[in-house]
Amino acid sequence: MNRKILIIRADELRHIALSSMFKLNGFTVCEVIQKKITRDKSSLSHLMTLHFELRKRVENDFFSDIVSKTKIVKSLQIESVNINSNDVISFAKDFNPDLVITFGCSILKNPWLNLFKDKILGIHLGLSPYYRGSGTNFFPFVNNELGAVGYTLMKLNQGIDTGDIVHQSYANFESGDDIHTTGSRLIRKMFDDILNISRLSDINLEFKFAIQQPNIEKFKLYRRQDFTEEALAQAQKNINDNLVENHIKNIKLERSKFPLIREII
Repeated sequence: MNRKILIIRADELRHIALSSMFKLNGFTVCEVIQKKITRDKSSLSHLMTLHFELRKRVENDFFSDIVSKTKIVKSLQIESVNINSNDVISFAKDFNPDLVITFGCSILKNPWLNLFKDKILGIHLGLSPYYRGSGTNFFPFVNNELGAVGYTLMKLNQGIDTGDIVHQSYANFESGDDIHTTGSRLIRKMFDDILNISRLSDINLEFKFAIQQPNIEKFKLYRRQDFTEEALAQAQKNINDNLVENHIKNIKLERSKFPLIREII
């Protein structure tokens, strides 16, 4: 089955690697690429700068082999403010995808949701409804809640990580892990899961049976400005105090605090 996949993504290595995985596995891929919003490096502390540099190195270790094997496909590069423009939507409509996947892009609005009803699979690196918004696999390290580290595939709506859940999975930890190794290993696992879901004979049926998120308002919503030097220092302290190792020892109890809403594979 040669399905046509439209991927709407950001332009860092982990986002590029998602497209590469589909290309390597025989899917016809088209991309809408949202240009990176450049951080003001002068506003970052030394600790934050080291954090982002390490993430880049770890992601290179996990994903560069995939990206190096693939060829360029049909793509459209855009600014984030243009993601809901008529030109971009016309580009997508002309491709006529069987499935649309979003990864790291801005919020899609009604023209997208109406045109591709039950076809847009949103990737959220975090477990909804427990952690929504920004840095949702970072803040569990701050809050000593590693049972909430994972990913969610959801039926997209206009909210912030509020869509009905198609599939979720927890992160797998190894002793000595940090935020970046945990996150990159989770993304590699997620890629395999998304490929398997995309091969299902009736993927649209999974959208129709997606489960609404319960009690969204009672859980955590983080914004980009919540990522502070103090939060980063607390996360690192927790890791140094054997946060990961303690989680591995008590994994069933830790995960029971954050039950998955829907798991289909």
